Amino acid sequence: MTEFLFQYPFWKSIDPTEWAQQWAGVYAADAEDERVYQELKAKNGILDGEDFEQIGRWKEACLGKDNNRWKTLTTAAYDVWMEAKAKKPGCPDGEDVANFLKEWSERKYDAGKDKKGGILKHSFGLARATTLLHFISKGDEYPIFDSNVNKAMKRLGSPIKYKIDDYLNSFPPLFSELMRQCNVLGRDLDQALSNYGGKTIPIEKIATG
Repeated sequence: MTEFLFQYPFWKSIDPTEWAQQWAGVYAADAEDERVYQELKAKNGILDGEDFEQIGRWKEACLGKDNNRWKTLTTAAYDVWMEAKAKKPGCPDGEDVANFLKEWSERKYDAGKDKKGGILKHSFGLARATTLLHFISKGDEYPIFDSNVNKAMKRLGSPIKYKIDDYLNSFPPLFSELMRQCNVLGRDLDQALSNYGGKTIPIEKIATG
């Protein structure tokens, strides 16, 4: 059994279940964010084009219809999300999972313009690729792996390199073990990890009693 460093608040060791409940409790998601997440996951990977656009909007915090970031030439990776909307990729199997993550993480989008008016090209990246994989798969088989989650795993004492092979070989089984030890659902654990690995800790929301 993997031993994790469960701490809260101010880095004091606590019970795993309490750790998950407390850190998930300060997750900064609004009601719309959570509604969209739950609706998309309830489809168990059977998604249409509009669903893929919603995944992108959810990931990029662009759910509002009038959000001025949801377009090309922004950091919202709009161009690649529109590719996903058009292609409607299915969930890969076996060795194809690594190829899927490599292909999507390396796709480029127009992120803006430089001082000379040239187009800035950015990669879609592993965080977005695992988000896409998370929603086209069933349950919590492939959890989302972004910079906050990466930092959280380091703080838990189980660091994972930010690479595709390390993600596939290490994170899903560790995520399952964390769910078991903390006795929580995958979404609650995802929220707890997001806060535990955050750049800033929301001290005002931390219960110290």
